[in-house]
Amino acid sequence: MGKFNWADWVDAPVAPQKENITIGDWVERFEEDYWSKVKRSANKEENWKKDYGLVFSRLPKNEQLIVEVLVSYIKITEPDSRARKRACDYCHKLAEFAGLEGREIIKSYKGSYSAKSVDITRQLNSLFKKSSNKKETWFHSRL
Repeated sequence: MGKFNWADWVDAPVAPQKENITIGDWVERFEEDYWSKVKRSANKEENWKKDYGLVFSRLPKNEQLIVEVLVSYIKITEPDSRARKRACDYCHKLAEFAGLEGREIIKSYKGSYSAKSVDITRQLNSLFKKSSNKKETWFHSRL
């Protein structure tokens, strides 16, 4: 006696296999899903372009979406930089959207970048430049 198979009795659409979907296809699906949840405005579209769009435009569109390809891209960004943080954040979101296994490794490359530390450094540098006292400037530069 043979085995029962529901596919012989039900006309269900066959889901596309993940391995046949390119990064470009996944990015298009991700963007479509994003805009179905976020109200479009000129400002939000501009933010998409400079955030998600910038990262996604640097991925190889015709390759299969796998964690190793995302990590390869992340590794070419400077460690502990804003670019690295964005690459990790947006590649992880794409990997999560696509349901990639092993995507947790992406977060390990994030580093220690924080916008707050950059702002403090800029403020201190601004203060140093305004100071006319050379000894004070030298002292602050050593902090």
